[in-house]
Amino acid sequence: MEQDFYTVVLIVDDDESNREMLEELLEDEGYKTAMARDGVEALELLEADPNLYGTILLDRMMPRMNGMELLRIIKQNELLCRIPVVMQTANALLDERLEGMRAGAWQYITKPFEIQEVLVAVQVAIKHYQDYKALEQQLLKNTNPKFTITQSSHEFSSMDDIHELATTLAQNCPDPNRVLLGLVELLNNAIEHGNLGITYNEKKQWLKKGTWYENINIRYQLVENSEKKASVTFKRSEKQIQFLIEDQGDGFEWEKYMQFDSSRVLDPNGRGIAMAMALSFDKIIYHGKGNVVQAIVDL
Repeated sequence: MEQDFYTVVLIVDDDESNREMLEELLEDEGYKTAMARDGVEALELLEADPNLYGTILLDRMMPRMNGMELLRIIKQNELLCRIPVVMQTANALLDERLEGMRAGAWQYITKPFEIQEVLVAVQVAIKHYQDYKALEQQLLKNTNPKFTITQSSHEFSSMDDIHELATTLAQNCPDPNRVLLGLVELLNNAIEHGNLGITYNEKKQWLKKGTWYENINIRYQLVENSEKKASVTFKRSEKQIQFLIEDQGDGFEWEKYMQFDSSRVLDPNGRGIAMAMALSFDKIIYHGKGNVVQAIVDL
């Protein structure tokens, strides 16, 4: 990897053999790593250079400061809170995994480790974080819009449009950084799962096999998808900002994705809507069959 920013994987584990195994595995794949023996050491490293790390592989059970304690501190720190945290555990209890997801864990991986599971989790987490940081930098270039927009409508047809559209709309919100991540997730869903009709299981398998980009390009090229567009309408009133996003898909069972589900904690996908609800918006409302979503920011 050409640059250090947001690419180093921080391995936090009190078991030396686990640290060494993960370090060797990740460095063989071209990642840079740093290691900590417990939450106290990890927090010192993170606070010393918050821009260095692209994801954190965090063991749950450790002395001095365990994984859950560190996770909660990270999520309360404005400089660290958006770094994806992949929890590692040998405990199969779903309740504990769900607790970690609700506290802000990006994903869980289980011990003993499966090589492909670790690599997919790290790859997806780092890519997600680097995309977010690129958006954040783009947002900083336009921190003082000349005009206050009260209403606007936009059409988009590809994922290439989403980043520019999201930053343009987010800068009209009181806290653009808060809204940005969730808005990107909902706009992505309109294209991926809406217009392109990609199912949850298809995305999961493509991510695990490393064929996500190839398959999504194939789906774009299908004749039935060539003319499809999604739309987003921005409305601002005295009390709230609303984003109304609509796609041309068949809808989906949106109810089960509104909260973190313990049955999906080992999957590399399926948490975007719950993250948007938890981090970015005060309310998310799906309408009809699920191809129309309303995201609300209270003022």
